[in-house]
Amino acid sequence: MKINYSVNVEEFVAFNRFHWERSPYFRQTVAALRWYLPLGLTSVAGLFLLADHGSLPVAFGLLCGAAFLVVATPRILRRSLDRQVRNMFAEGSNKAFFGAHELEIDDSGLVERSAFGESRFRWEAVERIEATPDHVFIYLSAVHAIAISRSSVSGCDIEAFVAALKERHAACRA
Repeated sequence: MKINYSVNVEEFVAFNRFHWERSPYFRQTVAALRWYLPLGLTSVAGLFLLADHGSLPVAFGLLCGAAFLVVATPRILRRSLDRQVRNMFAEGSNKAFFGAHELEIDDSGLVERSAFGESRFRWEAVERIEATPDHVFIYLSAVHAIAISRSSVSGCDIEAFVAALKERHAACRA
């Protein structure tokens, strides 16, 4: 079974965002930035209030800053991640990554082809398969996946392809 799909930088942005939102490491980092820094600002505000009653405006400013960080940190970090991914890919032409691709399921694993090469991945190399309403991510490591935009697929029913992927992957794991 084969599918044809097109890859652009947005698939890599989507994968990194998907991974970032589900990775225990990144979730812990976001939680720390979201809560510990505001907690520190709140503590400093409390110290200002204890030290001098005239520092109410400073304490209020610190508390407002802490509240802003609690609310805005996840969005700020997501936008920063998206920008970093786009900037990294802007450093080169990335011909092997972008453009038309073909992905084939065979008995030994997956074969990914583009105009610039071919890659083979045995079923044992596939760590997991994640599907969202917009994308399919075939994880080949903890931080690398074949990212497929559902809207770019042609040549096959994407749902049948994902079902076949998951079936072969599960058979390999059994």
